[in-house]
Amino acid sequence: MGIGRYISYFRSPERQARIVVDRHLNAIRTGNIIDALETVARSKVGEISIDVFDFTYMNTLKKKRVSDEPMVFNRERYEREVLGKGLPPDLKPPLEGRFTCYDEYLAFYKGIYTLAANADRVKVTSNDIVVASEHYHYEFEFRYGIALLDKLGQKLYKQYVFEVKPWSRAYAITGFHEL
Repeated sequence: MGIGRYISYFRSPERQARIVVDRHLNAIRTGNIIDALETVARSKVGEISIDVFDFTYMNTLKKKRVSDEPMVFNRERYEREVLGKGLPPDLKPPLEGRFTCYDEYLAFYKGIYTLAANADRVKVTSNDIVVASEHYHYEFEFRYGIALLDKLGQKLYKQYVFEVKPWSRAYAITGFHEL
């Protein structure tokens, strides 16, 4: 393998996602609870409570390219960004004072996003503007062989599937199950 392909592999989304699972399993194995918690989307998964003795990556079961969420300019967003609805009282709305009414807000964003360069990504109605994202991300499922310790301290070997998705600007484990 050439150096370019080698560097490309280590920067790839798949490798970054696998590093998260490896780091998590190693943190459980060594008892590093901080690293273990940082690699899991706790609101989706909770805690992964398995006693890891050793682990081996087996294969990638799924690699799915997913378009990022579209930007939506609607009344709800206007009320949040311009009027501050739903924001903590000490936080100033980012666009406060910029627009006098909702129609002015929509007209401004229609002008920006309906330019020729963006026209194919924009859906404009009388109530909102939806701009499809040009960006995408990858979601993965990895199969791992894990040597566990049972309650008597004896090794068991099981296979687990870890779902890994982008989460708060990095990859995180968003699900797992035993095969």
